[in-house]
Amino acid sequence: MNQTKTAPGAVENLLVDRAAALRFEDLPAAAVAASRRSLLDTLAVAWAGATTMEDKGVRRMYLDGADRGEASYWAGRERLSPECAAFLNGLDAAALDFDTVHHDALIHPDIVTVPVVLALAERARASGERVLLAIAAGDDLSCRLSLASSRSTQWFDTSIHGVFGATLAGGLVLGFDHRDLANALALALCLTSGTKQPIIEKSHSKRYQSAFAARNAASAVLLAASGVSGASGFLTGHAGYFAIYDRFDEDAVLSEYGERFENTSIAVKKYPNCLCNYTPIAAALRLRESSGVSADDIASARVTVSAYMNDTIGGDFEPRNDPSVAGLFSVKYAVACAIIRGRMTLADVRPDAVLDPMVGALARRVEVEVEDTWTGFLGPARVELGLRDGSTIRAQVDRVPGSLRDPLGDAEFRAKVRDCYRHGRRALDGSAIDRFLETVMTFERIQDVSNVAKWLPERLSA
Repeated sequence: MNQTKTAPGAVENLLVDRAAALRFEDLPAAAVAASRRSLLDTLAVAWAGATTMEDKGVRRMYLDGADRGEASYWAGRERLSPECAAFLNGLDAAALDFDTVHHDALIHPDIVTVPVVLALAERARASGERVLLAIAAGDDLSCRLSLASSRSTQWFDTSIHGVFGATLAGGLVLGFDHRDLANALALALCLTSGTKQPIIEKSHSKRYQSAFAARNAASAVLLAASGVSGASGFLTGHAGYFAIYDRFDEDAVLSEYGERFENTSIAVKKYPNCLCNYTPIAAALRLRESSGVSADDIASARVTVSAYMNDTIGGDFEPRNDPSVAGLFSVKYAVACAIIRGRMTLADVRPDAVLDPMVGALARRVEVEVEDTWTGFLGPARVELGLRDGSTIRAQVDRVPGSLRDPLGDAEFRAKVRDCYRHGRRALDGSAIDRFLETVMTFERIQDVSNVAKWLPERLSA
């Protein structure tokens, strides 16, 4: 990968020119459908995520004395500034690790892009078409940056790439011309941050990094709208993004940019859990289903994963300090939960479920082995159980459940949305959820989204 192959500023100018020229009519049908799906999934998982107890104090801090801003808080009736709304809604959307993901780029673009787009769309009285265009373009840029990088650093890819995509999306919502869009992206460079250390340590702060990115993207857009200028070489300059954060292939960023949209490759997650746990969960569920094994039958348990997966989900299972994060990022818990409960659902990542002594006892007995010849980021995974009768059973899964090779069907996706809206602050009635589903599926017909509250499910059920 070459950091700079073109004249300084050329990549930035091409990117901004093409982005500023985008129109809804330019989007392929698949990109429009993907934007609707991203909007629907992000709102649903945020509703469920808004109940996490460990974030209660932060929500109270932002919501106390609210109702003075322009943007809606999706899980309540408060009105916030665009920056605060983007942060808080982004936090809720990330809280349960149930949000959409691009399997090849290995990022979660929607939890950054969608909160920014909706917060600024209310300010701009934007149309549904402009919202869907912005989501497609923003997600596309975030994913392109990640795909074009070496991904060999310890930066947190979702936040460092996501802030650029969300900034681009926010600028499109406000109708920025070339100058303002370039300034907003340049300001995003000044607000780029995020590290994998919270994931490695299973820290609560992991979910805040994407929320910071959403807040920072909204700030970059609003600053540019106020006339603040930025450095023109925000990508290719001597101290620009490509030089500082990773090695990037410029051609991969710009190839068919504005014609082919990477948001069409964003997948809906099947389980509320880290994507690295998906193949281990599937292998454990396959063993349970095929053998009927129970915890009492098991003498030993081993899960084999790649080195990349081990860095993210390996390590000891110690849930006492932060049970929700441990439940989302521990392969030992994921395998034990799948074997004992035969599932991985929203109920299984609540603190009381993660602290269940029966599941914890098996989780602490699971050994994690790294297979050095496996170079995949998300698979394969193999689960082996030594049984008390002396026999051994094993299952290996190579294909990630919910990926584009094994996607959720429409009925499964709608079932996920309904399940999320049953696990929020209060369960919503099915008719309100159905009306919400139909609203989002025809979102381009909306002429003015300035009051998001009108079509969110909680309001439809009131």
